[in-house]
Amino acid sequence: MESKLNQFLADLSVLAKKVQNFHWNITGRGFFSIHAQLDKMYEDLNEVVDEVAERILAIKGRPLSTLKSYLEISKIKEGENKSITIDEALKTLISDFQFIVDEAKEVKVCADKNNDYGTSAMMDEYIIKYEKLLWMLNSFEY
Repeated sequence: MESKLNQFLADLSVLAKKVQNFHWNITGRGFFSIHAQLDKMYEDLNEVVDEVAERILAIKGRPLSTLKSYLEISKIKEGENKSITIDEALKTLISDFQFIVDEAKEVKVCADKNNDYGTSAMMDEYIIKYEKLLWMLNSFEY
């Protein structure tokens, strides 16, 4: 369970930094509304990162905690140090958050098999949260 949760933690951590990158580098029509939403997104992701790390500790594991360790295993690609259009950012975020939902479902299945009901319930919350976010991202006209 610990390794699955650490993988999830690494992917969430890289995604949080990527969303913050987009927040700083987004350009285009609708900048103000997207900029504000990206701010909320990365703050939320940082809270989730903390919750997942604390869950790993609660099950007597050790959470990864360095950028180097996250980047070594993350399946989410980092953002680049350049401007990004709203269209590009939204397409990337839709793909990345879909990956996170799918990964949360995999963690849930593993947790259920291991009778780890706390982790399973936690994944339920993230699946619901990020499926709603995906609906909103997909509803944005770009």
